[in-house]
Amino acid sequence: MRFETYSLARVKINGKYGFINAKGEMVIPAKFDDVEHYFFNGLTRVKINGRYGFINAKGEMVIPARFDFALDFAANGLAAVKEGDKWGYVNAEGEMVIPARFEYAYDFHTDGLARVKEEGKYGYINGKGEIVIPAWFEDTNIFYPVE
Repeated sequence: MRFETYSLARVKINGKYGFINAKGEMVIPAKFDDVEHYFFNGLTRVKINGRYGFINAKGEMVIPARFDFALDFAANGLAAVKEGDKWGYVNAEGEMVIPARFEYAYDFHTDGLARVKEEGKYGYINGKGEIVIPAWFEDTNIFYPVE
């Protein structure tokens, strides 16, 4: 996964967000309550009518705005999403590939792990949703290389 290069800029007009191109032309209408400022693998998170989903660079709703909250797509192509009071992960097609069962879920990083919160404690899962480090920590962070 990598950041895609787009010549689009997020703009706000009359309280709504959209995107313009480098010529100042409105290419995605300002109709969203909120949008992320970049596209990751062709998608960006949007908020509309209080719900979160994802659009492509053409402004097409690729994953309907059906989530209570969402994070951006991460290094492994999954995005953490909140349904009700639980978090899980969707792929770029909007399929729930890791069921919403966590109190909180964080982005996956290049190490292939994501922090999750269960029963008030933090641990780590892999891209299949398997617990690889049990949730028994009071707090955690991402893994950083040691030089």
